[in-house]
Amino acid sequence: MKLVTVKCPNCGSNLELDADSKQTFCSFCGTKVIIDDEVQHHQIHYDNAEDAGYQFEKGRQRAQAESGMYIPRMPIVQDSFNPPKKRKTFWWVMGWIFVFPLPLTILLIRNKKISKALKIIIIALAWLLYIGIIGSSSSNNGNNSSTVVVQPSQTNKANVSTKATSETKTEKPAIVPSTKVPETTKDNVPSEYKSALLKAALYSETMHMSKAAIYEQLTSEYGEKFPADAAQYAIDNLVANYEINAVKKAEMYSDTMFMSKAAIYDQLISEYGEKFTKEEAQYAIDHLDADYKANALSKAKTYLTTMNMSKAAIYDQLISEYGEKFTKEEAQYAIDHLDD
Repeated sequence: MKLVTVKCPNCGSNLELDADSKQTFCSFCGTKVIIDDEVQHHQIHYDNAEDAGYQFEKGRQRAQAESGMYIPRMPIVQDSFNPPKKRKTFWWVMGWIFVFPLPLTILLIRNKKISKALKIIIIALAWLLYIGIIGSSSSNNGNNSSTVVVQPSQTNKANVSTKATSETKTEKPAIVPSTKVPETTKDNVPSEYKSALLKAALYSETMHMSKAAIYEQLTSEYGEKFPADAAQYAIDNLVANYEINAVKKAEMYSDTMFMSKAAIYDQLISEYGEKFTKEEAQYAIDHLDADYKANALSKAKTYLTTMNMSKAAIYDQLISEYGEKFTKEEAQYAIDHLDD
């Protein structure tokens, strides 16, 4: 049997083996050595990583001691397995925080379990939501910046210098409230007076109330409960057109309750109603564009369908001074067209 000597490609030890043998194991480090057309291959078993490392180092030292020469450490050759690269966590976190649709899109594209149509829908919704948030934020910033008006104060002409220019102060713009009230930010005006004034303006602009009705609402224990002095301050300083308010109220009574001219006037001046002055109520009647015949017909149909009244009874109710107070012509028009 002919023996040949080969060198372990892992630890460098000299190994003797049969010339016809195709493989052997290094007795020093345990590496499997394959002989194939004079090309040496080696393979390390990883059943026990710690033991393999120990055997490798032991074999290297033993071979060095026998040969009397330094054998450098050789790296352990691994299989074709490559460890996964670490993800760039920082960029993923930044993506989720600032541009969340981008990492979401990447994850959905990689996911093989979700259908293509569902992926497209989710990605589209995410980007639309993101664009909407950015657009809303930009518009809010634009609105906030557009309302700020800075008026530079005039510098003293006698002290024109770079220092004076850099120290030029700016004045805050005056805020014009949407309600038609005078300025109430003076230091000598109590905060409760200011609140009463703003409430009064709200009742005037949205509910078109009279001066007396606003005062009563401000002081009522069932309303705003302001003290009398605060309510009076609000009435004295409120800038309101009560004639226009009366017109608005009259239009409401005509359009929604189909009242007659006389009934609307009485409701406007009544102490149990709107409490407008006679002048304000008359102004409203003179400037009200209403079809009183149509109102009388609507009232007549209401009596017919809800109370099953006869035409004669309906006519009397329409012209009664304790009823609807329509004129005879308006009431007759309603009766004549009741069956239309």
